[in-house]
Amino acid sequence: MGFPAQMSGRNDLLIDGKKFCGNAQYRSNGRALHHGTILFDTNFEQMARVLTPQKSDPQKLTAKGVASVRSRVTNLSEYLDGHPYDKAMGSAEFRNLLLSNILPSDAKKQTLSNEEISKIESLHAPLFKSRDWVFDRFQKYEISKSKRFSGGKMELRFNMKNDMISECKILGDFFFAGEIDEVLQKLNGCRFDRDSLKSALSSLFCEQRFYQIGLDELLDCIFD
Repeated sequence: MGFPAQMSGRNDLLIDGKKFCGNAQYRSNGRALHHGTILFDTNFEQMARVLTPQKSDPQKLTAKGVASVRSRVTNLSEYLDGHPYDKAMGSAEFRNLLLSNILPSDAKKQTLSNEEISKIESLHAPLFKSRDWVFDRFQKYEISKSKRFSGGKMELRFNMKNDMISECKILGDFFFAGEIDEVLQKLNGCRFDRDSLKSALSSLFCEQRFYQIGLDELLDCIFD
């Protein structure tokens, strides 16, 4: 298609040593599911926020993830200068162009029937949209968050079991009017979602027990 791409190993495609395409494959019961990704016009700051670090360093991507990710990946849209295709081409146009280069001229498009779509939804909703499938199957895990607020720095460490906080630690140089154990008692045993934590902590913030730290900005830090 005119892009200066090169293969790297089994899985990746690179331009100027930077990755823009990765592939993976899963095999089970004699079947294979193969999928690939292509970075065409990706927001790398958002990408860094949602990637999970392989090491248990909660600040790895927050502190320097954008710079490190940005140095190793690239967008195809950055290589449209001098390209035979329109420089202003968007991701939808690129998708259509890619398909026209991959598919044979006699390829036929298959459209799912309403009955097939209904069957997919009936399998999908009770399993993949349930909290038990998304969270509880992971059993025990850890979550760490930290941020410097106007009232000081706060670091929160949660030990989790089945989407519930089994133990919590709060560190930092912030000010709290009272014993921090009051906060821990409200969080331990709480379900880890924004509404549950907001309900558990609201009385402390109504009493302005935290100095220059708002409930919503604390929740934004935890669930960003």
